[in-house]
Amino acid sequence: MAIAVLCISTLLSLSSCKNNSNKKKQKEAEVELPSNVRAYANDGFTLYWIGDNAEPKKNPPSLFTNVSDEIIEELNIADGIPASMSAFLIKSSDKEYLFDAGMGNESSLLLPSLEAIGVAADDIDAIFITHLHGDHFGGLIKDGNAVFANAKLYISRDEYDAWIGSGSERGAGAKAAVEPYSERLVLFNFGDELEGGIKAINSVGHTAGHTSYQKGNVLIAGDIMHGVALQTVHPECCASFDVDQEKSVEARIRTIEYADSNNLILCGMHFPEGGIADYRK
Repeated sequence: MAIAVLCISTLLSLSSCKNNSNKKKQKEAEVELPSNVRAYANDGFTLYWIGDNAEPKKNPPSLFTNVSDEIIEELNIADGIPASMSAFLIKSSDKEYLFDAGMGNESSLLLPSLEAIGVAADDIDAIFITHLHGDHFGGLIKDGNAVFANAKLYISRDEYDAWIGSGSERGAGAKAAVEPYSERLVLFNFGDELEGGIKAINSVGHTAGHTSYQKGNVLIAGDIMHGVALQTVHPECCASFDVDQEKSVEARIRTIEYADSNNLILCGMHFPEGGIADYRK
């Protein structure tokens, strides 16, 4: 598995000056991005990985189930598995789509990173939530108000019902974050095609409505893996907080096979720096 990183100079070489659209792409490519952002040129849009953690992150082997001493030695992960807390942006000539909203705490890098890309919070057209854990929705609000004033908010119906629709106390944080978007909230079912030609894919296991999103050859798969170096080799190893570990294993294997057989760029919110696993052949 190759982890592809497209540098800005590569993006520039792929840009053309034949028309205004290509000139705009070239101008974007010339922007110096911070170290926690990567840009990947694609057909009709640019994919941005945005690392939301200010300090390097490693997940300890103890976070995972079914990890033997032999596996730890085999993969040399005793000191931890490189990871991140990330969001993704898909930017085309007329739309900006954000996938998850980061942690939203004082150390969050999401908003300044968007500004570095040239995207203001009010420019975001839609936010696609993979699941309702706080490190993925925390950046939706500040002081009780919506940070992304013009964005639609997409959440799978199963995920919404599990956290908010049930009225349980454990969903209070998610409810508070989603409430300011109530008039722009879109609940969907797995298999639906959403705006921008984005397809919602069932990745249930980590949570009851965990969702992956596909646009073209890009598959943004949320928390399908918390330790890529471990779980691509041993997908049977689950993060201890996967709510349904059997389904989580099934979803992980299915996602990796789907990405591989369809030549996709697989993106994960806890993948190491760069955020992607490139299965294109």
